[in-house]
Amino acid sequence: WNLYDAGIKIPFIARWPGQIKPGSRTDALISLVDIIPTFIDVAGGDPEPVVAGCGGEPLDGRSFLPVMLGKKTDHHDAVFGVMTYGVITGYPMRAVRTRDYKYIWNIDSHFAYPDYWETNLPATQVEWGVWKSWVRKSGTDPAAAKVVHKNLYRPPDELYDLRKDPHEMNN
Repeated sequence: WNLYDAGIKIPFIARWPGQIKPGSRTDALISLVDIIPTFIDVAGGDPEPVVAGCGGEPLDGRSFLPVMLGKKTDHHDAVFGVMTYGVITGYPMRAVRTRDYKYIWNIDSHFAYPDYWETNLPATQVEWGVWKSWVRKSGTDPAAAKVVHKNLYRPPDELYDLRKDPHEMNN
């Protein structure tokens, strides 16, 4: 629904007996575009020549096999996120994330962010009731009004120091 870490940070779990050390972890930045080159690498192929099969365009990703095998601790300096919320309404967002910072560009921030509970998507009665209670309270409570406004209107630019603010609460 958005480009905050809670919405885009996905754990990657791999098991490869005799190759990947059991219980090992990494905080290396990888991206979904890295998966195909990595699988090619794991299969013993060379991911570089594959570019000819992609209309002459190079693959965006690169193998993170050395990270999985514990030979490297880093992969990318930055990863990118793209989200266009809503098929009909559309609300394009873009992000770049490094280990320490995240920048989010809300391209159409002058429009209201499509509200999850106002769409035709399935929301539980509890979710619907919670959101509606915030909207009702926003008419008389300035703190609630601030929360509702923050959910509906995103700033054009958001920058988070993930070391000091890992939950991306303070732009």
